[in-house]
Amino acid sequence: MLLEILCFGLFSLLFSFQVSANQLTSDQLRTIQYVVGDLIETTHPSLNVKDLQIEYYTIKKDDYYFVSNFGAGRVLLGNNHYKLGVNPLVFKNNITADALKGVLAHELRHTEDYISGSTLGTLLPIGLQIMVKESRIQYERKTDLKVVLKG
Repeated sequence: MLLEILCFGLFSLLFSFQVSANQLTSDQLRTIQYVVGDLIETTHPSLNVKDLQIEYYTIKKDDYYFVSNFGAGRVLLGNNHYKLGVNPLVFKNNITADALKGVLAHELRHTEDYISGSTLGTLLPIGLQIMVKESRIQYERKTDLKVVLKG
């Protein structure tokens, strides 16, 4: 019994360390918030609205480095609450300031897509588009092009 308790305690300690090691640090979060604020002021002025809320969260799987999406409130109530996920691995891989700015500009372009229309006219078509791999690739490439054209 004592051995089981010790093993469980050790497992819990290791698991909690692994989760905390995969969290964004406060410095990383401040960096992201600063870059996002700068981009909204300079290249994404359509997001400079009074009630815009961007919630930042940690992506804990290695599948993605950044994700932009919206909450149920956006779909059901039309509020301007969006989410931006960041994988801490980008900082461990020493992302450059320009690369971080470029990728965040891409994610904010998605947010501009989400904010620009209604649930049925905008969000539903985007959702359907990204469900099919070929359409998702086209959507991502169009987003990249829009970002490049913005400068």
